[in-house]
Amino acid sequence: MSSPTKVPANMTSGVVKNSDKASKTASFGTSANSGKVIQLNSSGNIPSTLLNPVADQFRLLSNQAIGTSEATLSGWERVDTAPQGTTSTGLTQSNGIFTFPSTGLYLVIAEIQFLRDNTNVDQIYGRIQAQTSGAMQTLAESFLGVTGTVPGELAGLTTLINVTDTTDNKVQLTVQADATGTSAVGASDRNKTCLTFLRITGT
Repeated sequence: MSSPTKVPANMTSGVVKNSDKASKTASFGTSANSGKVIQLNSSGNIPSTLLNPVADQFRLLSNQAIGTSEATLSGWERVDTAPQGTTSTGLTQSNGIFTFPSTGLYLVIAEIQFLRDNTNVDQIYGRIQAQTSGAMQTLAESFLGVTGTVPGELAGLTTLINVTDTTDNKVQLTVQADATGTSAVGASDRNKTCLTFLRITGT
């Protein structure tokens, strides 16, 4: 497949009026862009704001004890240990509930490190839950246990979420066990329990 042809700006003079050209720093999702010709930026690329990428990652800051009742993991921070990075557009978080910045199809990846504190626990669950129509439902679930000989485990969870309403569609990571004596592991300088969000495309 051949590459798209780039037309120099001077060749558009008299053919495409300036008023018909989108700004080289155009904002995503504004009616002012409707029907406009996209201009490449100074690097020769489509402005990233028009593509509206989201690559965001959060980590649990400290250990959180796991009880027999399902609980939302809270106490997150956006990753900030160099050279970690995220896009300028990202999710917001409050009390462990994550809100998306825009609609679209998102890949959500969770990793939970479980640690045996003082007793063997046979059944530990980690769950990615998403809200739709005001109610949370489980989209991905892990199940494992820890013992004296296997004192730590890592659960990996992944799902795709079609965000159609940024007010309604939200995400949380929950944990639950059949007995007390374990924790979800956190840290402030590296990822142990973490959540990654990647916007794949608009929908």
